[in-house]
Amino acid sequence: MTRLIALSLGWMITLKSRRARSERGLSQSTEVAILLGAAAAVAIVIMLFVKGYVSDRIGEVEHP
Repeated sequence: MTRLIALSLGWMITLKSRRARSERGLSQSTEVAILLGAAAAVAIVIMLFVKGYVSDRIGEVEHP
């Protein structure tokens, strides 16, 4: 009987620890995805700003 209780307790601990790890991994993956999306958005804004600035200044270079 003691062996059955120990086995049951072991399974409960194993299943509980697996669930906690997968939740933490999902949260970390979500955080990384959000940060990568934010970094991509910042890069796009910078690229559009530089493109607009160069497009405005190219007219001055061609027509001195």
